Amino acid sequence: MTNILTMNCTAWLEVRKKVLTRLSTCLPLGALVVVPFLTENYGSIYVLMALPITTLTSYFIDVCGVRKSKIINDWFCLLLRVCLLSASSQALSLAVKTMSHGSGLDILERLFRHSTLPVMSSFVILLVAIMFVLGLDRSGLLRQLITMSTLGVIFLLLYFSIKLNDSSFVDRKKQALEDGWSQIIFIAGVLVCSFSGTGLVKGQIESVRKYSEITITVLLLCLIMYSAVATCLCMLDTNSMISVVDEVPLLKLFNHRQMWRTEVIIYCLMVTGLSLSLPEIMSSAVSSVVGLASHACVIPVLFARESIFTSTHLHAIVLISCTALVLNIFCPYDQLIFVASSIVLLNSIVSSGYLICGQYMSLYRSTSVFIISDRVKLGGATKTGHQYQTLSMNPVHSTSTENLVGSSTNQDEDSGQGSDTDIDAAVEEFRDQVMIVKELPMKGKVKPEAWKSPVLTGENVYLKFLPLGALILCLVAAGIFMFHQTYTLLSLVLFSEGCLTCLLLTQPIEYQLEGENKSLPQWVLVLSSTLSVILLSQLVLHVWYILCIWTMIGLFLYWRMKQKSSKQFQKRQRVRLESIPDHQVIASYLTANSAMGGIDEVIIATK
Repeated sequence: MTNILTMNCTAWLEVRKKVLTRLSTCLPLGALVVVPFLTENYGSIYVLMALPITTLTSYFIDVCGVRKSKIINDWFCLLLRVCLLSASSQALSLAVKTMSHGSGLDILERLFRHSTLPVMSSFVILLVAIMFVLGLDRSGLLRQLITMSTLGVIFLLLYFSIKLNDSSFVDRKKQALEDGWSQIIFIAGVLVCSFSGTGLVKGQIESVRKYSEITITVLLLCLIMYSAVATCLCMLDTNSMISVVDEVPLLKLFNHRQMWRTEVIIYCLMVTGLSLSLPEIMSSAVSSVVGLASHACVIPVLFARESIFTSTHLHAIVLISCTALVLNIFCPYDQLIFVASSIVLLNSIVSSGYLICGQYMSLYRSTSVFIISDRVKLGGATKTGHQYQTLSMNPVHSTSTENLVGSSTNQDEDSGQGSDTDIDAAVEEFRDQVMIVKELPMKGKVKPEAWKSPVLTGENVYLKFLPLGALILCLVAAGIFMFHQTYTLLSLVLFSEGCLTCLLLTQPIEYQLEGENKSLPQWVLVLSSTLSVILLSQLVLHVWYILCIWTMIGLFLYWRMKQKSSKQFQKRQRVRLESIPDHQVIASYLTANSAMGGIDEVIIATK
């Protein structure tokens, strides 16, 4: 019997293949977490330090997401992506409005001066939604239209700006920046991060990853963000920035305050980056809605179906657009930033807590086995001479052929039996013959769980006190920072978490599973959860009501869908499970059934 991969090992093994697909979400999120929060309260120097750090942290948390509570995780990830969509739309509107001020074009100045920020951002959301409804994103035409229209607007603004006198432009631009220069820093960080994550530097990332590990890729992106944000900071001719530039040697390389055209170029990059990030965020949000609706657990299945008229997920796009418009009208961008940051930190806490408790429960809990036929005994064969196999009940590995242990068939005979397409085909083929219901009508029985007394040794004695110690440490740290909100200490927490993330990302990713399972050190989980609790305690006070409303909506929808599914379940005709098809991938259909939760192994008869 081969080993079954542990959950944390699988999370690390997925890092390499998911790095590029996660960048478009994590990079804007890394900027959204810190930039406005620290700039307005302590200084811009901590923005330069914390922006790359929180990007790495967001990437690490996003990859090692919640596994068991998949429904809760997907529901909050949907809110996260909708908040990112609204925040990016507001940032884009603010960037264009600020850029048009002092351009010399009276029509643009009059248009953007009388247009409020919610109106402009709502128009952006509706425009992206209409393009998605028309299906332009599938053919690549959406990106081309957005790029051409964005470049057209930038060309007009840049053309009329260059025609002005240099001193006049600088004076009018300074007047536009006097009200809130920290907002411009925020926009710069969001846009540059989005600009890096939308595929514009994807070719460079691919070329780097061919000859090096993931660490070089992440450091390259952080260097790009640091350089761009430092340039934006030096564009701002303020007294605080003059002192900062003199103190930080690296900032002197980007000190171009006298070159006002460089500032215009930075604005062009900002507007382009945000414009290109909107389709990426909308696409990920649609995927979240379709994922929730496909299981009919929270959202009706209707939202997972494509429209016969537009061939798009019309209902999902409408739902996301309406939610984004509501958040855009009632929530300013700083609250949206806090909500997105809180969800990421909450995800980290739940993930770390689950792994810690899993290690603790492993001391006491033994495996529970479900025997489909009473003719099959553990360690024996059926009366007809058929062999049996043991299948993992962990849904994380339901699509992996390594979990199909004890099989007598040769896996080389069917090279595609572990693919997702083959699994779907097998489930569809035997749907009429095999139906797993809550109470199987056959002579099946569940072996009661046996709780064993832990055998404590010098290596695992700390596991007995690990959950309690981690809980006490998190509560004490959160209490100290809530009553003594020192931004210097908060920046040190961000820096420590970033160093921890860099340390984890530089560890070997390929695990040699030869007789033992690999797992993360426990102190890493405890430290990560503690730092996440500290940061979450600083943000949740501002957005707790939004999270509560979203949670209550999710619970209500989940209750309604459970009531509806129970009524449909009673109308089903129970089909007797006469035999198991001679195909290993049917195990994915068995293990994915939520009604059999709490079972570790299934013993079935095979031909």
